[in-house]
Amino acid sequence: MRIPLFRTATVLAAMFTASAALAHPSVLKASPAPDAAGAAPKEVKLVFSEAVMLPLSGIKVIDAKGKAAQTGKARAGADGKELIVPLSGPLPAGSYHVQWHVVSSDTHRVEGHYGFSVR
Repeated sequence: MRIPLFRTATVLAAMFTASAALAHPSVLKASPAPDAAGAAPKEVKLVFSEAVMLPLSGIKVIDAKGKAAQTGKARAGADGKELIVPLSGPLPAGSYHVQWHVVSSDTHRVEGHYGFSVR
């Protein structure tokens, strides 16, 4: 009776370990938020589900004509789960596209994008 219980416990442990190892960071919160319309932000901040490697991560803000906005140096939040990029100046009214990429401790690159607009 102990052997089947041991096997079951081993299989369950392997399943949970594998799923944790295959997890990648996902965006929990974004500022400005996707599809938001409002005042020009001073920075773009993304909060991830796990810590990201700052030197291998980045954010670009691109206007409707395809021109990248000037940004400052990216920084991480205190817990390493935030990626923050200051904007060098106010964005004029219009539509913008945020492109981001991060690498987490599992060394997998994850990327995504969303849009917002400035009134």
